[in-house]
Amino acid sequence: MSKIQVYHNKRCSKSSQAVNYLIEKGIKEEDLDIILYLDNPISTEIATSLVNMLENQLDDLIRKPDAKKLEIEVPKQLTKDWVIKAIVDKPKIMQRPIIVSNGKAVIGRPTELIDQLF
Repeated sequence: MSKIQVYHNKRCSKSSQAVNYLIEKGIKEEDLDIILYLDNPISTEIATSLVNMLENQLDDLIRKPDAKKLEIEVPKQLTKDWVIKAIVDKPKIMQRPIIVSNGKAVIGRPTELIDQLF
């Protein structure tokens, strides 16, 4: 089995709940690739991959309250290009946690959505 990637913010309770949920489901910690995207910002290539996997959820990928705090004007109609650039430039506005496994991704809010990957 390939590692399950978790785009994680260690200060976020929902993100931590997702990691714990995976472990409770029997995923070993060594099978998790915890990506602290705020400490090590993601590349345009990775952002593009995430957006492509979650393109039906573009509105959910952006944390609008955080965008407002950062004075980022979020367009009413989001495009893939805008979302990619936004999360590369200001990773704090990316929704978390995002869990990736076997070429599929989900936003783990609520944590039960993670089950869609398995």
